[in-house]
Amino acid sequence: NIAAAMIAGAYRNAYDVAVLVSGDADQVAAVQAVRAAGKSARVVLPPSRTSTHLKDVANTAYPLTTFLDACQLPPSLHGPNDFLLRRPDSWTAPRT
Repeated sequence: NIAAAMIAGAYRNAYDVAVLVSGDADQVAAVQAVRAAGKSARVVLPPSRTSTHLKDVANTAYPLTTFLDACQLPPSLHGPNDFLLRRPDSWTAPRT
């Protein structure tokens, strides 16, 4: 499971920074163990799944929408021969 892998990796010195994509409070103990091993733990929180406790025990926490915005195509792109491609409104990242 993800908690065991994070903890084992921390103690094997397999990484310097753990990045967990979860808003589940069940991961609090794993994040605490990673930090106790001297590693940094960053949490990326999915929309509508935010554990305040998980956010508090991590070194840093970011909403997933921060990254989704950066990965989206712009609202429109101009191609060859004046071709215009528009991103559907439904593809716009949700706001938390």
